[in-house]
Amino acid sequence: MTAHSRLDTVVDRPVITFPDHVEVVAVSDNPSDRSAMAMFGALTGIATLSAALVVGGAGLGLLVDDTTGAPHVFVFLGLVLGTMAAVLATRSIIRRFFR
Repeated sequence: MTAHSRLDTVVDRPVITFPDHVEVVAVSDNPSDRSAMAMFGALTGIATLSAALVVGGAGLGLLVDDTTGAPHVFVFLGLVLGTMAAVLATRSIIRRFFR
């Protein structure tokens, strides 16, 4: 096994070879290459968590309304609390991502 092929498998980056047999490893330090999937994951997580909190709050409010016989007071309260929790969770995720 030559040094050229061994370097390719270990580093897993393109290798530039000059006529003098000097090898230079091309390294990409562009932050957008690494953060695109991280941003997608963060946004997907925010959307999923927000939906779960709002729907969960409304569902719990509906459950309480059914058991107490209240006229959809707790559904509204559950929506408000779920939305507030979603806003706070989104704020926390965004702060963690951009620090």
